[in-house]
Amino acid sequence: MRLVLVLLGLVTFVTPLAAQNDSVLRRAMQDELARSMQGLHLDTMPRPYFIAYRIDESDVLTVAASRGSLLHRNGTRGRVLTVEVRVGDYTFDNTNFFAMPTGSDFVVLEGGWEGRNAEIPLDDDYGVLRRQLWLATDIAYKEALEQYSRKRAAQTGSGHTPALPDFSRDSVATTTDTISAPAPSADAAIALARQLSLLLRDAHEIEQSEVSVTAQRQRTIYLNSEGSSFTRSLPNATVRVDAVTRTADGMPLGETWTARAATVSDLPSPDSLSAATRGLVTTLIRRRAAVTADVYHGPVLLSGAAAAQVFRSVIGSRLIAVRRPTSDIPAFEAMAARHQDPFLDELGARVLPKFLSVSDNPTLTTFAGHFVGGFRVDDDGVRTHETRIVDHGILKTLLSTRVPVRGVPSSSGNRHEDRPVVSTMIVTPDSGLPDAALRQRLLSLVAERGLPYGIIVRRVGGAALSTMDNPFAMMAGMAERMQGTPSFETSEAVRLYPDGHEEQIRGATVADLSLPAFRDIVAASRTQTVYSAASLIPDLPAEVPAFFRIRAALGYPSTYVVPDLLFEELSVKPTGDEVPPRPVVPPPWANAHSP
Repeated sequence: MRLVLVLLGLVTFVTPLAAQNDSVLRRAMQDELARSMQGLHLDTMPRPYFIAYRIDESDVLTVAASRGSLLHRNGTRGRVLTVEVRVGDYTFDNTNFFAMPTGSDFVVLEGGWEGRNAEIPLDDDYGVLRRQLWLATDIAYKEALEQYSRKRAAQTGSGHTPALPDFSRDSVATTTDTISAPAPSADAAIALARQLSLLLRDAHEIEQSEVSVTAQRQRTIYLNSEGSSFTRSLPNATVRVDAVTRTADGMPLGETWTARAATVSDLPSPDSLSAATRGLVTTLIRRRAAVTADVYHGPVLLSGAAAAQVFRSVIGSRLIAVRRPTSDIPAFEAMAARHQDPFLDELGARVLPKFLSVSDNPTLTTFAGHFVGGFRVDDDGVRTHETRIVDHGILKTLLSTRVPVRGVPSSSGNRHEDRPVVSTMIVTPDSGLPDAALRQRLLSLVAERGLPYGIIVRRVGGAALSTMDNPFAMMAGMAERMQGTPSFETSEAVRLYPDGHEEQIRGATVADLSLPAFRDIVAASRTQTVYSAASLIPDLPAEVPAFFRIRAALGYPSTYVVPDLLFEELSVKPTGDEVPPRPVVPPPWANAHSP
């Protein structure tokens, strides 16, 4: 049973992470772990066979500016304690089971709250830390016993014996993976956000814009009752630029651009960031004059970021081995069965063309000069390594944790929080085509079909600012993904004509892009695009409780390295969304006499 207990405090970001010498933290964890394994026992109920403690320390800075003005500055510092208690044995324990909670344990924790989440001092007070570990372990143990009993009763009632053990064994490992990261200057981050946002203010065609700069230093200390332990640091920094314009007929067009590095000082130079921001503006203005899309059925080339974005959503998100929990609630069992990953039944089958292979490598920190993060040990304390997931089109395995899944009995070293994650997923073609040859291959397919043009999609999805205009479209997209037939609204797409010229189109959606379509990819490029999922630090408002902001900040970003992908048959349709109403009066800068 997992219990998350937050130990946090709000201070200025420039304060160093508490106790880079972790001797007090580690001693408190070791002492309480030994005492719990020896003495944690309730009546005739089973003792824990496994306990793990993890403390995540995080300093997070987020600043945002629009049109040269600062929107907000948030600095959050905290500690998150995660306690995992398992009772039973490796074959059958309290986990992988869902039951409706019957009650809640409440204890008084430091900070004056009642419950499992509490603010307490960040000071390395051995007595306070031991008390928190003791209370958290006690709650987790009692919940584990209740889950174990209900799971045993459900199994007895059904008469089914579990086909898989609940937890796999792994080698004991001690790892230290620390990276020194100085506390970034809030003034420097604010100056950078203001500077880049000024470039968007001067473009009168841009209606909405925002530039955010985020920086995080995270240190994790972990140990478990098997003897594994690690200390790990994961610093990262991001610049994100969002902008929205509107066409003459009122259609909003959005674009997003991001840059990532280990620290703010490692980000691209101010000149490079400025050039990329100006490029985003140029792209948006050019798209304002684009023609609206028509219904099209034929070959489509997903190029650059679009290939990585679509691959991530349709394929990458399914290449993780998530165990479907059992339950004593029939409705939950039925729902879970409907949403099981289809790739669990595809191990050994061809899921991609024979010329494509896929691997995931958490040990990489950079790829082709791009920062990708990386880690040497996962949240189970398992040492990471490269995993070959798809070999020449054949699905060989899935990314996993120590929770066995049908066909994947052991960990690949990809656990983050409660599930496996993609770290750096690389799609490699056996013999990729040069860009010019791939465009010519597209035109050859167009000629075979007797079509007037082909379509190249370079980006899908708009900026976050524009998607808020249509929340119903967002919900529809989520439903399509759950059904396995997602559609992707393009943010940059062109028609490619036989003479080689391109024509921008807007309001286009690549429809019903299902898993089988990826088996029929006909060609891929030699070049690869490095794309990082925008999941670093959500820009949560200050009124959101600090606990949730800290937990959100601990998310690990995934990187996809994907070539351009040529599909022989896809459908592209007009988006069909209702155009939101334009402002009643034009923007202030439309008046030439405005200051």
